[in-house]
Amino acid sequence: MIVTIKNPSKDAAVSIKTVSREVINESNVVNSTKSKVFVSIPLLGFKNNKITKS
Repeated sequence: MIVTIKNPSKDAAVSIKTVSREVINESNVVNSTKSKVFVSIPLLGFKNNKITKS
């Protein structure tokens, strides 16, 4: 199964943009939301695709 940014987004019940912000370590993500995303990403095996970074 291919894991995309949509998978941790759905699992953590947050937007795709929020997952993106957490992946690039932006400071404007609430700590409780960071925790949910932080747990979801390795649980699902999401790997950031460096080519898609802008």
